[in-house]
Amino acid sequence: MAKKGSCWAGYHRVAGTKQGTPGSCAKNKFNMRSRKRRTKRKSRRTKRKTKRRGAKRKTRGKTRGKRTCRPTGNKRSAKMVNGKCVRFGYKPMPIKANNPARRRSFCARHRCSKKRDKATAGYQSCKAWRCKTG
Repeated sequence: MAKKGSCWAGYHRVAGTKQGTPGSCAKNKFNMRSRKRRTKRKSRRTKRKTKRRGAKRKTRGKTRGKRTCRPTGNKRSAKMVNGKCVRFGYKPMPIKANNPARRRSFCARHRCSKKRDKATAGYQSCKAWRCKTG
């Protein structure tokens, strides 16, 4: 297995130890075969990314059809109303409109019966909770 004065394949000599004594050879941290595999994987990833970037460059100068309306920050949902993006809701708080007591208290607290303007966050949140809006 091991030649006199050397270690096995995949092991190296530990400095400050006598040859042939226990603990004189230590396992290498990195295996050369696994290193080669890792580099191959990285090269594949970079190729994929360049393909995607090329696709993005093609659409850069062109105008897109509809504007996107997405919830940002801590907003739960967003909706386009008359060409305006209305963001409403609080992400950590779930909408539990199936519970009648909760729905009643939400509608009363937010005065949903007085909400008239559809382009406001208050109106849209009342609608999401299925309250009777004015």
